[in-house]
Amino acid sequence: MVTCTALSSLLSVYNSVDCIGIELAAASRFTQNLPQQGIHRFFSIPNAQFTIGGAKQNTGAKFTAAVIPSASADGYMGIDGESNILQIQRASLWIQRGSVTIETGLSDDLWSISHQYAWEWRSISQGAAETWGWIDRTDTGISARWHHRLVSVSFRLSSGEGMRKRERNNGQNASVLIEILPTKGNRFISASLFGQEGSLGFNQAQNHRLGGRLIGAYLGVHGGLEGLQAWGTNGDASATPFLLSTWIKYDGTLPYIGYIRHDRQQWGYALGQTTFIGAAYKTTDHAKIWIGAELRNRDPEITDYPGASGLESQQSIFIQFELNQKSTFQLGGK
Repeated sequence: MVTCTALSSLLSVYNSVDCIGIELAAASRFTQNLPQQGIHRFFSIPNAQFTIGGAKQNTGAKFTAAVIPSASADGYMGIDGESNILQIQRASLWIQRGSVTIETGLSDDLWSISHQYAWEWRSISQGAAETWGWIDRTDTGISARWHHRLVSVSFRLSSGEGMRKRERNNGQNASVLIEILPTKGNRFISASLFGQEGSLGFNQAQNHRLGGRLIGAYLGVHGGLEGLQAWGTNGDASATPFLLSTWIKYDGTLPYIGYIRHDRQQWGYALGQTTFIGAAYKTTDHAKIWIGAELRNRDPEITDYPGASGLESQQSIFIQFELNQKSTFQLGGK
């Protein structure tokens, strides 16, 4: 008899077994920035979220809420001071018929979610494209996914404004993701190809993407390489940067895990780079203690907002406590 599977299958493979899956994830971090300028030593919450997914008779739903600060890291305009608030990041419904799944609502971006399953450690860092604001975690729209044992093809229509904004124009984003799925076991290789034709903002600025990813594993060692070309970013239609991210990590039978990752942005002659390195001790199956560092360097031309400028060279050292608990419950009755 087929039994209720892990929560991850409810959120990615759309399990047809009648189940409810719940995940609680939380992390607390203490950071020291170098050089010691401004507020350079602080506590933060890099991840705190609640996810529930349900499936019954080939239909289901997904819901994720996360705790986020109401003000930016360098700003003081927030809600009730700079209070942490609860943000709805996913709220979608899906139905599956055979090898085809249709999903609608506030659902996962195809590139973002596929990176999340490859990299896994969102509490350490989001994907490079999501970190730099090239792609949002979720968006309102509808998607269709056809999956086979070794390949899947996903197509999605969405507003293109991301999970934080309502529609800004009459254009919708169209995206496609083709994946060669890894075989089961601890030795595999997988490849994916992604494309997006889209627009952003009131001026309907172009917001196109073309990317590819290669991941593999041998026993407990996992590696990944992905590249993403952008035509338009953050409402600037003239920007055509390229993003490259590569990582290697260990998560095997030992109680110790670790990673090194390098993200590189190329904006013409301007360059932005971030290197992540860290290790953790798994105190239990659900808890970890991390120690790590981030090394960030970027030229003045690379900024978060079009028209701004700012040179950055900063190193961060942190210690982080993390808890991740998943539970599934099989439903009975009709």
